Amino acid sequence: MLTISLAVVLPLILGAAPAPADGDVLERSTIRTVRTTAHVTVSDDLEYDTVTLLHDAQRAIFRLEYPDRTMTLGVDGKYFWEYDGTKETEGPPFYETMVLGHQIHAQLLFFEELNGSAERTESECLGGGRCLIYTADAGHALRLDAETGRPAELSWSRGGEEPPVELSFDEWRETEVGSLPFVVTFDDGERLFRYEYGSVTFNDGSMEELRAPVDQLTDEQRLLRQHRIAMDAHLLGDPGMMRGYFADEGVVVYQGEIIPAAAAENEAMMARIFGSRIHDSYDDLVRPRVEVSADGTLGWVVAQVGARGVMLDSNGVEAGPLEFTSAWISMFRKIDGDWKMVGNVSNFKPDPE
Repeated sequence: MLTISLAVVLPLILGAAPAPADGDVLERSTIRTVRTTAHVTVSDDLEYDTVTLLHDAQRAIFRLEYPDRTMTLGVDGKYFWEYDGTKETEGPPFYETMVLGHQIHAQLLFFEELNGSAERTESECLGGGRCLIYTADAGHALRLDAETGRPAELSWSRGGEEPPVELSFDEWRETEVGSLPFVVTFDDGERLFRYEYGSVTFNDGSMEELRAPVDQLTDEQRLLRQHRIAMDAHLLGDPGMMRGYFADEGVVVYQGEIIPAAAAENEAMMARIFGSRIHDSYDDLVRPRVEVSADGTLGWVVAQVGARGVMLDSNGVEAGPLEFTSAWISMFRKIDGDWKMVGNVSNFKPDPE
């Protein structure tokens, strides 16, 4: 666990948090969004601008703005995509590493949350002196100066025989969360990328401003977007996010029961569920499977989700830990051009004996 200047905090989640008063330090546990803008110069004379936005490891965007085009890469759970300004296309798993790897300030603040449990060792820094090294499961490593606790280097394993990408930091400035670098240099062994950050802000912006409008999506992509609405609503415990998600008439199959439910009843059920728990994480474990009927009027989404958090009693007091794996199929009908959920069948993975 990081126990010096980069203290481990609660997981990042979507949503707004109160802005600190002038002069206050923003508590890491209240950070819901990390957003940056930067100008990049490359050793081969290429130049471009970037925008990054991260809510958590399953909700992040990396945009590259070239003089003649814009490319936006996104992570929505286990669905990774690219948007060129006119259409969205599904990307390879490598996009997840690329998007999360460019969330540099979020990585410095929340290295373990974004990369998995990290093992601590001690070694020499590249520029001399002693470093505390935290190495994640994927081989990514964060090195902290052992004396100051300030990040000295960040490296990204590329797997195989390729050397890691090495990042170094300069031009430290005071921000709401303390001192952060505003110049970051990437060395991939072939080129140097110099990122000069114009802004690093917290609890500002959302993915909606950067990803494809709904009218540019295919039906499959629109159903994936509907799935993410439900995922985010569960994570935040916000039933209002699902308003308009349900069809006027639907059915829920759960614990051996068939339950007819109108939209208002479904929304009330969501409110009861959300009021009984707080989710620290609510994540896709696999890329959802989506099918659309040949006539484009019916669709279904199969998902598997892992969740952690705490249960609440009727008075809103913590009543114990919450952790489960669930799988479900949600059925949708296109009604007046919009996909609405008309049915859901779900189950939970049994606890191990």
